[in-house]
This record gives sequence, C-alpha cells and structure tokens, in this order.
Amino acid sequence: MGTGRNKRVHFSKIYSFQCGRRRYDDDGSQIGGPGFSRVVYCNETSGVSEVAAGGQSYYADNYMRSTKYTPMSFFPKSLFEQFRRVANFFFLVTAILSFTDLAPYSAVSAVLPLIVVIAASMIKEGIEDWQRKQQDHEVNNRKVKVHRGEGVFESRQWKKLKVGDIVKVEKDEFFPADLLLLSSSYEDAICYVETMNLDGETNLKLKQSLEATSTINNDSNFSNFKAAVKCEDPNATIPDVDEETGKVTYEAESPDEAAFVIAARELGFEFYKRTQTTVSFFELDPVSKKRVERTYELLNVLEFNSARKRMSVIVKNDDGKLLLLSKGADSVMFARLAKNGREFEENTKKHVNQYADAGLRTLILAYRELTDEEYEAFNEKFTEAKNSVSADRDDLIDEATAEIEKDLILLGATAVEDKLQKGVPECIDKLAQAGIKIWVLTGDKMETAINIGFSCSLLREGMKQITIILESPEIIAAEKEGDENVIAKISKESVKKQILAGKAQLSASTSEAFALIIDGKSLAYALRDSIKDTFLELAVGCASVICCRSSPKQKALVTRLVKEGTGKTTLAIGDGANDVGMLQEADIGIGISGVEGMQAVMSSDIAIAQFRFLERLLLVHGHWCYRRISSMICYFFYKNIVFGTTIFFYEAYASFSGQAAYNDWYLSLYNVFFTSLPAIALGVFDQDVSARFCLKFPLLYQEGVQNTLFRWRRIFGWMLNGLASSVIIFFLCIRALDPEAYNKNGKTAGLEVVGTTIYTCVVWVVNCQMALAVNYFTLIQHIFIWGGIILWYLFLLGYGAMPATISTTAYKVFVETLAPAPSYWFVTLFASIAALIPYFCYNAVQMRFFPAYHGMIQWIRHEGNCEDPEYVQMVRQRSIRTTTVGYTARSIARDNTLSHLNLERQPPK
Repeated sequence: MGTGRNKRVHFSKIYSFQCGRRRYDDDGSQIGGPGFSRVVYCNETSGVSEVAAGGQSYYADNYMRSTKYTPMSFFPKSLFEQFRRVANFFFLVTAILSFTDLAPYSAVSAVLPLIVVIAASMIKEGIEDWQRKQQDHEVNNRKVKVHRGEGVFESRQWKKLKVGDIVKVEKDEFFPADLLLLSSSYEDAICYVETMNLDGETNLKLKQSLEATSTINNDSNFSNFKAAVKCEDPNATIPDVDEETGKVTYEAESPDEAAFVIAARELGFEFYKRTQTTVSFFELDPVSKKRVERTYELLNVLEFNSARKRMSVIVKNDDGKLLLLSKGADSVMFARLAKNGREFEENTKKHVNQYADAGLRTLILAYRELTDEEYEAFNEKFTEAKNSVSADRDDLIDEATAEIEKDLILLGATAVEDKLQKGVPECIDKLAQAGIKIWVLTGDKMETAINIGFSCSLLREGMKQITIILESPEIIAAEKEGDENVIAKISKESVKKQILAGKAQLSASTSEAFALIIDGKSLAYALRDSIKDTFLELAVGCASVICCRSSPKQKALVTRLVKEGTGKTTLAIGDGANDVGMLQEADIGIGISGVEGMQAVMSSDIAIAQFRFLERLLLVHGHWCYRRISSMICYFFYKNIVFGTTIFFYEAYASFSGQAAYNDWYLSLYNVFFTSLPAIALGVFDQDVSARFCLKFPLLYQEGVQNTLFRWRRIFGWMLNGLASSVIIFFLCIRALDPEAYNKNGKTAGLEVVGTTIYTCVVWVVNCQMALAVNYFTLIQHIFIWGGIILWYLFLLGYGAMPATISTTAYKVFVETLAPAPSYWFVTLFASIAALIPYFCYNAVQMRFFPAYHGMIQWIRHEGNCEDPEYVQMVRQRSIRTTTVGYTARSIARDNTLSHLNLERQPPK
C-alpha cells in the first residue's frame, strides 16, 4: 500500500483500534449466522466471492452513480420534483384554469411564464446532474491493479472491481471502494489515508493490517492466498459520531497528548518507536546515568469515552511484568484507587485544585500490576465483548474494563494550559449587552471552568454563585459502601434539594445577579424527567450557567432542554468532536475550525475560524439579515396588495362583469420584471445602521430577538399602507380620466387607457415606496428601482408595437394615446405623490417623536452626535443591566459597590 518508508511515526486514533495482539482462532461457527449474514471470500478468481445466509450469491461490481436522473427518467422525474413545490403547483392550477371560461386572462399569459420558470429550473438541475455524471465517469474509469491469479496483477477499471478482489494501491492514488488492508510496503504494515472527500478531515488517518497478513508483500505470495471475511450486519446501536478526534499536526490524538510526550522527553523518557505490538523509549537509567532503550509489549488499549472518562493501556515490560497504566478525570480516578494506593491522594488533590484555579486542564495518572491469571481472565472477557454484535456491546466492554481498572496506585497529576482565544472576553461582553444568554457546557473540572468563567467575565466578584455538587457526607459514605442504588437515590434527592434551594435564593432577590454552576454527576440527575423542568427554571433565572465535567451526551441534552423548555432559538458553538451532538441539537450550530479537528465544522450550519468572529456574525450580519428579510416580506405584502386591490376595485366598478382591468401580460409580468428586483436588492444590501454602530450599540440585536420588525401589527401596517395606496391610485385615476375628454380630439378614456394609466401609477408607487423604505442605497438598488420603471415603459413600446392580435388592448396605446396626452403624465405624477404621502408622514412623525432603538442610533449618525459622549452613553445604557454578564457589567457593578461604600462612610449631617 504505497512505496518507500515513512521515517516518522504519527499517532492516530486508528492505532487504538488496531493495536494489540490479534488472536484469530475463531472456528467460523458464526459465518452466515445471525449478525454475520454476509461473508466475503477473498481472491476467488472464479468470480464467486460473496455469499449470504442460505447460500445466495451476489455478483456486485464497483460502479458508482451519484446522479439523480438517467436519460429516460429525467423528464418525468424532474417534472415531478418541480411540481412538488407548493408555489409551482399553485401556478399550475391557475394555468389549467386559464383554459376555462372562469379565467379573465388568456391561457398563454398564464402558461408561458410557468413554462419559462419550470424550464429554467429543469435546465439548471440537468446541468448539475450532467456535471455529476462527468465526475462519476472519471472516478469509475480510473485504473487499479487487480490480482488476476498466479501472483499477476493487471490494470482494471474501478467500476469493474468485484467484491473479494485483491488490489494494489500505489502512493497518492484514490480508491473509491471499501478496502481491507492486508499488507503494506511501509514499516509495521501501516499506511496513511486521507478521508477529506468523506468527512472533510485533512489530517491523515493511520491504518494497520492484521498481524497474520502483514508479511505478504510480494506479488507471488498472493497466488495461493485465500481468506474469508465476516461482514458485520449494520448495527443501529453504533453511534454515528466518534467521540474522539486526532490531529496529525500534533502527532497525537489531541494537543494534550503531544504535550505529555514532550514533557516526558524533557524528563528523560523519550518515545521514539511504535510498532503494531510494541512501544519503545529511551530512558535515563538511574544507576548507570546513561540512556538505555526499553521496549514494552502493548497488549490492550482500553479506549476513552464520555461515560468512562478515562483511558488505559496494558503492557508487558522486559522482565515479563504486566502493568495497567491509566489516566482520567479526577472525578472517576480517585474512586478507583486501592487502599494502599492513596499515599499521595491529599497532596495530589491540593495540586489539582491549584492547577484548576490557574485555568489548567488536569488529568490523574495511576497504575497497577496484574498477574497472568488476572490478565488472561480479563482478556478473554474483553475480547468476547468486542466481538459481540448485540445491542449491549458497549455495556459489555465497559463492564469488562471496569473490573480491571480498579485497585489502582496513584502516581500523580498532569496539567495542561488551555488558553483562551484572542477576543473572547470582548465578544462575550458584547453578546451579553445584546441580551443573549450565554451558557458554558464544558468537560473541564469545576475549578478550571470557574477560572475560565472569571477570565471571560461570565463570573465576577459579588455575583452570587449557586453551586450544585454531590459531595455531601452522606454521598461520600454511600460511595465508600459501593451500593449503586443507594448512591443514586441519595444523589437524586440531594440534587433536587439544591435546585429548590437555588430557586428560593432567586425568589428572595430580584436585583442581584446569580451564577449557576453544576458538575457532570449532578447534571445527570438534574436532566431526569422528574427534575429537569425545575432545573431549567433555576438556570433561566441566572445570569450565567456553567455546566462542567459535561459529557457530549449531556451537552446535547442540555441544549435540547433549553430549546424545548423555553421555546427560544438556541445557538451552539464548539470546536471539537465532543461538541457535535450539541451542535446538531441546537437550532443553529456554529463550528470553530482549529486544533480539535474538523468534525465540529462538518456537523455545523456555519463555520468560523475564531470565537471572536461570532460577535460580528450575530450583532452585525444577524441584525442586518433579520431587518432585511422582515422588511422584504412586508414589502411583498404591500406591493401585491396595491396591485391586487386595484384589480378588485375595477371589478366592483365594472359591476363584476369579469373584465380584467389590465392586459393579460401586465398581470403576468408585474411580479417578474417590474417590481421583484428592488425587493431582492432590499433583502441583500440594505443596512439601517453601519457595522460600526451595530457593534457600538449591541442592543440593536434585540429587535430580532423580540421580533419587533415582523409582528402582526407591522405586517398589518404595511397591508394598510398598501390598501391606502391602491385606494388613492384607483379613485384619482378614475376621477381624473372619466368621463371628461381625454385628449384634444374629444375622445374619452377607454379600458386600455384607464387600465394602463392605473398600472403605470402602481409601478411608480411601489418602486418609489421601495426608495423611501431603503436605508442604504447602492448602485444596484438604484438600477433595480429606477430600472423597473424604465423597463415598464420599454415594455409598453415593444409590446404595443406587436400586431393587435398579440398585444390586444396594449396595441400602440402608449405611442398613440398615452404619451401625447399631458393628462397621462399629470395623473401619474399626482397619483404617485398622493399615494406616498401617508407613509411619508407616518414615518416622519414616528422618526421624530417616537423613534425605535435603531431610529435613535440613526439620529446619532444624522445629527453628528457620534462624538457626544453623554448622548451616546444614554443610548448605550439601555444595553447594560446589573443582571447581565461581561466585563462592562462587571465594571459598572464594581463602580456601584464603591459608590455605596462611599455613601456609607460619609458622616451623618
């Protein structure tokens, strides 16, 4: 699997699954049975390589197709996909009705626009599918060397590969298939695989073959090679997301691992080699004072997971002694110490607390010696549990590891610095001023989490802390007894009592800020159905919430509790694989790309490079986006009510004769060409205030949280505005054009003149209304707004020049009738201004005397009060409350405390 040798050994999580001695003495009794219904026979040149239970054979090739359509299915399937959309189906119904006498418009004016829209969508999908087909063709026709028999490999297309074939993959080659590594030209039968096309991970994954096949390196060795591979059936109990992640940049499973290796080297223990079953070090011999090489046989790796919160390895040294080496969280490790292994427990706890107070991430190290009998019994049970395909496989593995990871002897503790990214405190301060509630869900121990909370200003001096932990004497005594049922009962009651006590504290004080801090063990009980609602009430009433020692599952459950319990929109942000469940559970998931890998980014809705970018994402783009979308939707209501109501008024005026006010194509093109583009420009480019002011006045974000711009009152206001505009347009045009003479020849205005004049006024009004509503003009908005009006006149010229059989009522109506008549231009100008006056007056009065928060900020910019500290502070003060968090609130709280102290010290008069 590659050429040359890799001189550097990279750590990866793959090692932990692959390392250890493999014993393959299974008698094959499970083949074809439950859990192993598929069996692949390797190197069967006759072609029969895969069988299922009952002897049925499969002859599947490796042809890959990612296309959605085939030449035969494209037209019917694509049509079906188009008309599954409600909007397209609605217009299909209206197009069908246009062929009946019920329709006041011609069929072609309804069918042709629908055909254009559907055809454009189908062409787009067809092009995208064709591009996928080209990619499939490239992948399927790539060549690979396949064993054809007698130790000879021949080139064959990937699409012709059969299950069970043996292939030779060279360095830097792609392989679009699931492969089982048999051997490699790299040392120790390893290879490096990049899976970026699958999961976005750019770091290399380390794969290692079975020991039984690792020596088959020459082509001739495969001539007589035979093997059977039992394929496990899909198991729904296997989690979709790996709880750990590796990063080859650090040559370790995590930055912590890299720090441990470097620290060990500085202390004289230098790791230099790892094979499939051994680990080698250079150690400083305490007697000879020289560096000597020591090799340890690696027997088992007991993986870390969020429930175990620890990881162990079992090794055998040069003297044949069996050792179990374990590291993990203090919350689980101290409980697993032997009575004679607690000599340094108190000192270690002091050191761990000191490290945590300094914001360091800590782990406890311990070991124990194993007898051969203990190890053999464990290994048999552990191997049986790993090979199990039942739903309780994970429980069986945890049970086996728990029996061996006990009676440990404490070695000490490690501490790794976990620096905050640049700009985190400032970002949290602005988010808090914006009224956003911030909860911290972390796997760090409580002391570390509290220290980070202070450094981020989520906690401050004087803020009352409600701490929920399980460290009462009753619980400690129960844990020593080891009765799980008693522990669970006492713990549940303790957590419930602490939550109720916290609620009582909240109720007793309405002006003070509270912080809730809860550890993972307590959180497990707080999230139970009987308590979780009470816990949520307490948490929501606190300014800060910190859940420490939280497992990935607990993070997701807390997120779900907040989302479902409060009905609020939740946003989760994280940078590691442990955050994936939380990101997927939240309404919006934001992944930070960094040293923890790409799994969080791949599972998120939005990816950012640093936490501080969240400030601009929410406070600037979030505010703009909310305002743009809400204004755009309200405007759509407005322009369609103006248009539709004039049609209704004309029907009433014509005694509901069924005669439409407008030409068929006027009806069809109103929302397509003349009024749609300005609304889109509003939804993309408008800015009520600049980015600088969005950041200076974070409370602007609350307009979206409180939905001030998309309430029914505002929607009905725009609808009422549309109704007023339509009334003014229609009745002004009707009264101005009928029954007086329309031109100097004494002709009166007919349907074609009245309808076109009203339509012209509608186009002018709705586009000028957009010009009044826009806060931030760009060149594109000018082009779209005034271009829509110009396009209407160009359409009148072009459409009117067509034969009367096509243009019908629009035949030369503009050139011969409207353009020469001064009354047409006067009515258009007068009706347009009159229709816009109600909105202009309302907006002017509101802006001057009753400005909203964004209006106050616009006045700051307009009147040049940006440099007036008193006025700016008055506006900003609405963002800051004593119950919020952040360093600004902390500073104000400190100033208030000093002010009260000074008042108390003043002598009475």
